[in-house]
Amino acid sequence: MKKKFKCALCYVEYLQGWSDEEAMEEAREYFPHANDLVKVCDDCYQKVRPDTHLEEYEKYLEGQ
Repeated sequence: MKKKFKCALCYVEYLQGWSDEEAMEEAREYFPHANDLVKVCDDCYQKVRPDTHLEEYEKYLEGQ
């Protein structure tokens, strides 16, 4: 049985298609200092992807 999660941005509940470990591994690609993660749906992720929002991502990295 797949786990459900609520998107941290749109608050809609979805079935989780990956394990927490897989999600954390992918998140660490862009956020290597993250100790925890929030889960977002694919649609919301497209709106905040680090590789398409470089200015915001660079500001994030400066604060680390």
